[in-house]
Amino acid sequence: MRYIKNFESIREEYPGMFEPIKPEDEPQEVPGFDRGTIDPEDDEVYHDIDPMFDEMSEKERYETIFLKLVKERNFIETPTEIKINLRKLAHDYCMSISHASKHLKKFLNDELRGKYITKGFVDVMNSEPDDEIAGNIEGIIENVISVNIDNQCSALINLKVKDSNIDKDNTICTDSITIDKKKTMFNRFSL
Repeated sequence: MRYIKNFESIREEYPGMFEPIKPEDEPQEVPGFDRGTIDPEDDEVYHDIDPMFDEMSEKERYETIFLKLVKERNFIETPTEIKINLRKLAHDYCMSISHASKHLKKFLNDELRGKYITKGFVDVMNSEPDDEIAGNIEGIIENVISVNIDNQCSALINLKVKDSNIDKDNTICTDSITIDKKKTMFNRFSL
């Protein structure tokens, strides 16, 4: 048992294997939430900490302000699709929310269940680094299986897609995913 190691960061364990993170790819703080992490489950109001939020609990700040800011920063919506930047979304949660993996998983489940994913969810056993189509899995998202954020604010996110027979241990989300709005709407009305 002494050889079992906790997952921290592959970058830390093998520093020479990866190129350095570019300054623009470093985690950025969410505006208004740069004074540390907040707890989305804390519904007690603390006075004299920040006059701007003197009458709000951390739970209220999370539900009313943080979620709106995070969606504005990481969701790009067009008439036909929604692109979600999962890497930056994980950075926002990592930098601002305590128990980031748990709350990001809950947020993604609320946002993605029943949606049709077209890009960004891949079978790593069949994907090619330069080929966008190889290994890509499409379908209706049933559940977010796991969200693991390491100490470098990098996230590994895995989904369960309806009628997919691919082993969940071989799938992973890329840095961004695309949701098809029309196929999602057709799914809602199909019996």
